[in-house]
Amino acid sequence: MKKFSLLLVFLGFIGLQVVFAQTRDISGSVNSSDDGSTIPGASVAVKGLTIGTISDMNGEFRLKIPQNAKTLIVSFVGMTSTEVALSSATTYSISLKSGQVSVDEVIVVGYG
Repeated sequence: MKKFSLLLVFLGFIGLQVVFAQTRDISGSVNSSDDGSTIPGASVAVKGLTIGTISDMNGEFRLKIPQNAKTLIVSFVGMTSTEVALSSATTYSISLKSGQVSVDEVIVVGYG
């Protein structure tokens, strides 16, 4: 009975290792390519999945992604979205460029 219990504990441990090995942690920072300032609130998401986060007040993010993830999409209002190819690295520094903001038409409504 003791050997059987030990075998069950060992198999449970191996099973947990397999489950945790299917994801990995990445982190990084998002900044502006214009002046190098950090961008708080930038959206960082895995392309094709519903996994994502936003950067904190220092422009930094942490994300747990699947092993088979290939690309990150980083976006922020007024900036051009960027796709970053994922490699075996765990830390990324991402720069966003300012985007052109134009208004095609304006509607003015007056009351009173």
